[in-house]
Amino acid sequence: MGLELTYCRKNRLLALSFILLILGVRAGYAQEVELKNKYSLKEVVKICLEKSPKMVEANTRFENQYWQYQIYKSDYRPQLRLSGELPNFNRSITPITQNDGSEAFKPRSYSNSALDLGISQKIGLTGGEITIGTQLGRIDQFTDSTTVNYLANPAVITLNQPLFAYNSYRWDKKIEPMKYESAKRQLIENREQVMVEATDLFFKLLLSQERKNSAEQNVANSDTLLKIARGRYNLGKIAENVLLQMELSLMNAKRDLALAELEIDLGNLQLTMFMGLTGTGLLTLRIPNEIPEFVVNEQDALVHAKENTSVSLNFEVRKLEGLQMVGQAKGESRLNANLFASYGLTNSTMAFDQLYSNPSDRQLLILGFDVPIIDWGRSKARIRTAMANKKLIDVFVFQEEQGFTQEIILLVRRFNIYRQNLEIAEKADEIAKKSYDITMKRYLIGKVVQLDLKNAQEEKDLARRRYIQALYDFWISYYQLRQKTLYDFEASNLILE
Repeated sequence: MGLELTYCRKNRLLALSFILLILGVRAGYAQEVELKNKYSLKEVVKICLEKSPKMVEANTRFENQYWQYQIYKSDYRPQLRLSGELPNFNRSITPITQNDGSEAFKPRSYSNSALDLGISQKIGLTGGEITIGTQLGRIDQFTDSTTVNYLANPAVITLNQPLFAYNSYRWDKKIEPMKYESAKRQLIENREQVMVEATDLFFKLLLSQERKNSAEQNVANSDTLLKIARGRYNLGKIAENVLLQMELSLMNAKRDLALAELEIDLGNLQLTMFMGLTGTGLLTLRIPNEIPEFVVNEQDALVHAKENTSVSLNFEVRKLEGLQMVGQAKGESRLNANLFASYGLTNSTMAFDQLYSNPSDRQLLILGFDVPIIDWGRSKARIRTAMANKKLIDVFVFQEEQGFTQEIILLVRRFNIYRQNLEIAEKADEIAKKSYDITMKRYLIGKVVQLDLKNAQEEKDLARRRYIQALYDFWISYYQLRQKTLYDFEASNLILE
C-alpha cells in the first residue's frame, strides 16, 4: 500500500512538472512573439522628438526668439521709406501778413501734396542716425486763376546725433546676440528635456507592465497551488487554514492584477499623448537592459555645463543688464545735448521741367541742450537705485552660479551611484528568481511550508520592481546629465540640434 501511494505521488509530481514545463515553454514562446512588437526606450524617445506636442511648443518658442533677433538686426540695417501726402484741399479765412507788416484776414483756397523718399541708417557706435533723401512738394492756389508752385529738395543729407546721452544701441549690440545664442541652446535643452520626460513616462508604464506580468504569473501559480492544496486537503494532509490561505493568496493576486491593468491603461494614455500618437492601442515596452559604458568626471561635466548651456550664458546676460541699468540712469541724469545738421539742394519754380535746374544749396544746423540745474536729488536717487539693483542682481547670479555648480556635481555623483546600484539590483533580481524557483520546487515536494513560498514570491516581485526602478534611476539621470551639460559622454561630443 505504501509503495502504491509513493508511486501515485511520483506520477502526480511528474504530471505537474510536465504541465508547468509546457506552460513555461508556451509563455516563453508568447514572449518571443510579443518581443517583435515592443518599443525600446530609444524608439520612444525618437518618436517623442518627432511628434511630441512638447517639441512643437519648444520650436515655437525658439521661432519667436528668432524673429525677435531679426527685429534687432533690422535696426542696424538701412531703412528705405517712402512717405507723402495725397492732394488735400483747404478753403478758409486765415491771417495773411501784408506788405507793410500788418496782419489781415483773407480768404484762401488751395491744395497741397508732398512726396518724400529717403534711406536712413542708425549709427550703433554713437547712437545717432544719418538720412539721405529727396523731397517734392506742390501747391495749387485757387484764386481768379489757378497757379501752381513746386518745391524740390533733390538731395538732402541729415545727421541727428545725441551727445552725452545713453546709447541703447551699444548695449543691445552686446546683449541681443547673447540672448539669441541662449535661445538656440535652450532649444537643444528643451529637446533633452523631452527625452527626460519621455523616459519618465516610459518607465512608469514599464513598471506597470512588469507588475501585471508578475500578477499574471502569481495568479497562475496561486491557482495551480490552490488546486494542489485542495487535493492535499481532501487527502487530509493539510489543515483547512492552509487551504484558506491559498484561496486568499489567489484573491490577492487577482486584485493586484486588476490594479496593474488599471495602471497600464493610465500610463499608456499618458505616454501615447506625450508621444503625439493617436489611434494607438496598448503599447508594449522592451526593458532597456543595454547600458552604455562611459565614465563621467565631475570637473569635465562642470566645464561642459558652463561652456555649453544657456544657464551659464544667461548669467552673463543678467550681469550686462545690470550694468545697462546703471549706464542708462547715468546717461539720463547728466547734460543732454542733441546735434541736428542738414545739407542739401533746393529749388522752387512754377514750371515742373525747371524744378531740378540750377538748384540752390540748403544748410541747417541746430544744437540743442538740456541741463538739469536743480532736481532735488532725483538724478542721484536714480543712479543709486540702479546701482543697488545691479548689486542685487550680482548677488542673485552668484548664488545661482554656486547652486548650478553643486547641481552638476550632485548629478554626476548620482549617475555614478545609480550605475553601481543597477548592477546590484540586476544581480538581486536574478537571485530572487532562482530562489523562488527553488522554493516552488521544494514546496511541490512538501519540503517547505506555504509561508516560505509566499515570502519567496514577495521577494521575487520586490527584486523585480527594484531592478526596474534602478533602470529608471540610471536612464533618467543619463538624460538629465545630457540636458544639463549639452554633452554626449557616450559619444564624447557636443549635442547639436
